[in-house]
Amino acid sequence: MFNTLLWHARALGERTAAELKQRWRALQHVTLSLSRIGEVARARAGPDVRLEMTFARRLHAHHRHCDARENSVTYLAQSVFQPCAGTPARTPADVSWPTPEETHLVLRGESQDCDWLCGYVEQATKGFETYAAEARV
Repeated sequence: MFNTLLWHARALGERTAAELKQRWRALQHVTLSLSRIGEVARARAGPDVRLEMTFARRLHAHHRHCDARENSVTYLAQSVFQPCAGTPARTPADVSWPTPEETHLVLRGESQDCDWLCGYVEQATKGFETYAAEARV
């Protein structure tokens, strides 16, 4: 146990030292003042782009979780974004339903009966609405 902790601490220290060494090499070739370097770095990074959180994006964020047996939202997300191992993974851009209502209609299909999938969509909708309300504040 002690050796593992020591190994992890040493690895973090070595990684930090390597990053500092690389950054120092880069800074040796810059002849600008430190305040100008920050401005150049911010301009190089470009503007911050924030995507609007849609239901599909929120659901996609759950599909990588490992609690699908206990969490119905994760199970729904995994069944939507990677239905089986042989199919390619889908992204929020691949789906045509950004809202919970559209998701419900698409997943239900022609059937008028609501089954377990409808309950999972309702649970995901409640979580999304809670998240959206907190994001507005």
